[in-house]
Amino acid sequence: MDSISTFNRLAPRGSLQRFALAGGFNSAIFFLLWEFLRLFLSDDSTGIRIAWAVAWGATGFMAHFVHRWFTFDKRKSVQWTIGASFGAYFFSLTGS
Repeated sequence: MDSISTFNRLAPRGSLQRFALAGGFNSAIFFLLWEFLRLFLSDDSTGIRIAWAVAWGATGFMAHFVHRWFTFDKRKSVQWTIGASFGAYFFSLTGS
């Protein structure tokens, strides 16, 4: 049995396992981008907030495509999935 079919058996599309793997990947990219941006901005609260906002917005947009490619299938159009996902992303922004 090859490793791809084993992975698909252990973590099928739409499963919580795939969602968690993609979420961990997206979170790591967010953290790396946030730290990278902080190198170029002041270390006061405004610079930290700007870096957070830019990293959060960029990786939120990226997360949509990561989940579309890796976690879920592509039955719906990109326009529909971006519109639907940004409601969830906007809601999560209030907690971040």
